[in-house]
Amino acid sequence: METEKVQEELLSKNLKDVDGKTVELIEKVNDIGHLFASVHNQEIAKLFNDRLGFAIKPEHIDLEKPIKEAGEHLINIKIGEKTATVKLFIKGEK
Repeated sequence: METEKVQEELLSKNLKDVDGKTVELIEKVNDIGHLFASVHNQEIAKLFNDRLGFAIKPEHIDLEKPIKEAGEHLINIKIGEKTATVKLFIKGEK
């Protein structure tokens, strides 16, 4: 339990390093730009870990509903009382 709290505090301090960054993801889309598979918190957390080196848990991603369309999406990350926003650009591919 103590280790988890220390890890969360460290992540919280590193939020400022990812705030304002942009991450691109390429997904399959139909003719009107809708994704064939929605993008969920789990995929976003993994993407941020892989591309930004920022290991966060899916529950830190503040996403009202899964993303279903290509384009630019602002993703809010909340750890404790601190927040950051990362731009997720989903490029559609047919």
